[in-house]
Amino acid sequence: MRQIAKPLIKDLAISTGTSVGLLGRDRLDMIYIEGFAPTDVTSFRLEVGDRMSIFTTAAGRAYLSALPSNEREYFMTHLDEIFEGDTSKIRNNIEQAVECYYKNGFCYSWGDWNKDTHAIAVPLVLSQDQIFVFNAGGPAFRLSSEFMSVEVAPQLKNMVRNIEATLIRYCLLYTSPSPRD
Repeated sequence: MRQIAKPLIKDLAISTGTSVGLLGRDRLDMIYIEGFAPTDVTSFRLEVGDRMSIFTTAAGRAYLSALPSNEREYFMTHLDEIFEGDTSKIRNNIEQAVECYYKNGFCYSWGDWNKDTHAIAVPLVLSQDQIFVFNAGGPAFRLSSEFMSVEVAPQLKNMVRNIEATLIRYCLLYTSPSPRD
């Protein structure tokens, strides 16, 4: 996955001026597997192995959105254990993210994870047990929610579909028996 995604991640990051990453889930966190950020993106420069909340980030919300509703509810039961006080705003933001995903094909976080950061994310479901997420983000003062939604989101969704097609082709090429006479 990383080898296929890495050059596409770099190209998208450079063309959009955003930090772009590939993440997977580890317990109640999203963890960076691969990423690239242009040198002028400083507020959203994460390294392989860095962790982010599954509940407040675009990547986490995309992961949750890709789950069947009963599995998503299981994760939601942990909200009160992690966050002190009223979690209704976080729950509401996750519900909005799920709606956005089904309507637009991506999730967002406009300053929820970090007040100075805007980010979007798109899940890639390989199987029920294997969901990866691709995100793009950066400084909120430079990347408006409109720019992220209108300009970056279509490119991010296209990149994810291209990776998915490559993975399908790769699996079909290498798992199909070769014809023999």
